[in-house]
Amino acid sequence: MAGLAVGLPALSAAEGPNNLEPNAPVYRTPSAGSTTNLFTPNPEKLFSPSVSQLFYEMAYELIHREGITDSQAEQALLLLNAATELDVSTGFATADMLTVVSRPGQARHLRMLYDSLIRYVDKNADYQVAARAIRHLLEQLDSREQREILLSRLMRDLGESNPALSSELAVTRGLLYAEKADDPNATNVFAVAYTWNKYNQLAFEKLVELEPEQVSPVWHLEYLRLKLRENPLDIDTAIAFAQYAQSMQLYDVAVGSFEYCADLFRFLYPGRDVPIALYQDWMKSCYNAPRSRPKCLQLAEQLRKQGRFDLYMEVLAAKIADKMGDTELSGQILATAEQKALQLAPADYESLAWFYCFVRPDPERAIDYGNKAYSAEPNSPMAAGLLACAFVDNNQPDLAKPLLDNYPKTQIAIFAQARLDLAAGQKQSALKSLRDAIDQDPGSIVAEQAQLLLTEQQTEYIPIYDTGVILATLKQTVGEQIVPQFVRPDQMLSLALNIQGRRFSYGSDFDGAVSITNNWYEPLVISDDSLCRGRIIIDVNVTGDLQARFEKHISTTTRPALPIEPGRSVLVPVRLYTGPLKRLLNSHPQASLNIQFTAYLDPVVTEQGDVVSAIPGVKPAAVQIERPRVEITTEFLQNRLNSLSRGRQGPKIKAARLFAGLMMENLEMANRRDIRPNSIETPPYKPVSGDWMPPVLKSALVQSLTDSDWVVRVHTMAAITDLPLDYELISAATQGLNDQHWPARMMAVWLLAQKQGYNFTKVLDHTAKYDNNPFVRNMAVAFGATPPEQSKPLEQPFLDLLRPEPNAPAW
Repeated sequence: MAGLAVGLPALSAAEGPNNLEPNAPVYRTPSAGSTTNLFTPNPEKLFSPSVSQLFYEMAYELIHREGITDSQAEQALLLLNAATELDVSTGFATADMLTVVSRPGQARHLRMLYDSLIRYVDKNADYQVAARAIRHLLEQLDSREQREILLSRLMRDLGESNPALSSELAVTRGLLYAEKADDPNATNVFAVAYTWNKYNQLAFEKLVELEPEQVSPVWHLEYLRLKLRENPLDIDTAIAFAQYAQSMQLYDVAVGSFEYCADLFRFLYPGRDVPIALYQDWMKSCYNAPRSRPKCLQLAEQLRKQGRFDLYMEVLAAKIADKMGDTELSGQILATAEQKALQLAPADYESLAWFYCFVRPDPERAIDYGNKAYSAEPNSPMAAGLLACAFVDNNQPDLAKPLLDNYPKTQIAIFAQARLDLAAGQKQSALKSLRDAIDQDPGSIVAEQAQLLLTEQQTEYIPIYDTGVILATLKQTVGEQIVPQFVRPDQMLSLALNIQGRRFSYGSDFDGAVSITNNWYEPLVISDDSLCRGRIIIDVNVTGDLQARFEKHISTTTRPALPIEPGRSVLVPVRLYTGPLKRLLNSHPQASLNIQFTAYLDPVVTEQGDVVSAIPGVKPAAVQIERPRVEITTEFLQNRLNSLSRGRQGPKIKAARLFAGLMMENLEMANRRDIRPNSIETPPYKPVSGDWMPPVLKSALVQSLTDSDWVVRVHTMAAITDLPLDYELISAATQGLNDQHWPARMMAVWLLAQKQGYNFTKVLDHTAKYDNNPFVRNMAVAFGATPPEQSKPLEQPFLDLLRPEPNAPAW
């Protein structure tokens, strides 16, 4: 090939060559009497980071292809294992192995899947990748016993390397116990699962379902607070947390939490008024938190300015004014509220009955409005309780008793029963009822009346909960910030796409990383149930000498097992130089291109067809890079040709890739002329070309395919994958089948099997039977060769894991 270095014609932008027609070469296969080991094994273990990276990239292309076939999956798996064999530091391939082997409908390589899973899982493992692998393993097993043994072994082998994943394993085990009605063991396992991961909602919910009395109120409050952290836009959880804090008499916590609910409601439903029911709970908490009592008056005034009225809130405002020493204001508020309520009486008899029972006692009016409320809603426990209370106030116990016996025990009904018991001299029963009434809703005005009666009986009410202990326990889990503070989602987190550099020459990789940064005061949880679900797509827009757009160029999901602490980020590596974009760049070396990448987090499509984030206000991240054209000159091309004979490994590989790209570019321009010979359309750009170029490029590629360095040969075969191959190129590639280095043989099988189809069947069968390297043999089988032995759906080594261990400890 020394002749390539002399006599290059002058370069021009002339028309390119005609299409090259591939011809089938003659393959030489050993005779029937040949020995089984066709190739002499290399006593030295091969090492090549560049070929390892190449095999990984080839596998990546297959794995992320739409509609990947079983054959392609097998090829990808072999390439990944080969990459690891050539460079043990290729740890990034393990996650891809798990992805390939966990494909639905696959029941092979289960032991490989198990071992890869154990290798992969640590505290930084992606939860989704590992969980998918575990689910796939369990789906291959026929019996509950086998699944229980597998879960136990996984727990033993994974240890405490990833608490979130261990928690999920425990939940799965608990569900198996629950299936066979072993509730004690199921409860124990669910408790362990929740202890390991306090964000495991299923673990907590199963605990409540099986043993509700064993789930402490602190756990309930903790669960709701962490659930709110997980999705701070979940208004139902926010209200539930605030109400639960209020029920446990944590009134300062409840005040701030209801304020959070109001701010969240205004954010979610702009232009709508905060519901009165939320205002009522908010004011009740303010009423019982001494430092927040002035807030009651402010909230009542807010409601009045909105033209809305609520008797209960006005009563609280009046009581607060009285407690603050402004009796005149208190009286004015009550008088105005009573008049307004009477005007609205047909709409709410219950409120008036309550008012005349507990705020401004008037037995006759209480019975009047109590009867009206009961007549309007005869099935209402509240109306029945109010009417019973009115009868008690009017010394009519015989009329009150049936109402108390035949309806659920509301707080008002229990209070009325206590009054009856006191009147009947049944003091102990009355005291118990008074305490029960307070326990039902300690912050209510009814509870306040019950407290007064207890004091009159010289009895003290002891709260059920020790609020100091509750707060101390809660701080251990959620930190000092127990009361949530509303922050707009776009201020909680931000998205960025990072690429090192902005200008990349032909053939250069420009992989990047997507970062999700937590700008919030709370840890940021990424999960199926959280505000951020971790789904990322990246669109590509190419401009310059060529115009192209690739939507969903990258589509991936990140699920870190641990929350992202405030001020920290999670980095998601993304291969940008891949797929159709990579093929476009490789096949147009003389095009000058601008490439814009736009990343979206949890994308959704609006009614207008725009792609936005499902997280309100979170903007997409965009980065633009340049790929300048390769300037083809006589001197430039001569230098690249010379590097094939005198260069080192790196320059040889780069030259081979460039020549393959130039050849693809020439073929595309020729195809344009063949398809539209009379078209006056201007080509997108004018590459340097000429009739002389294709033979020179092909000759250079043949030289690279037969280079003395097996690494160069492997890279060159990969470079010509997208080229139509003629007799000379196929003949040169065929020499790889007899290479003493197994990566070259495997690459030759991979390339030629795609190019030759049925004509290559005999070679594949022979390789599968006689090659002395399992990677090469299995690659032939992946392309359809008859395997020497059919593998079983479940590998025996994997089944060995499912044998019960003697004296194994109970899990």
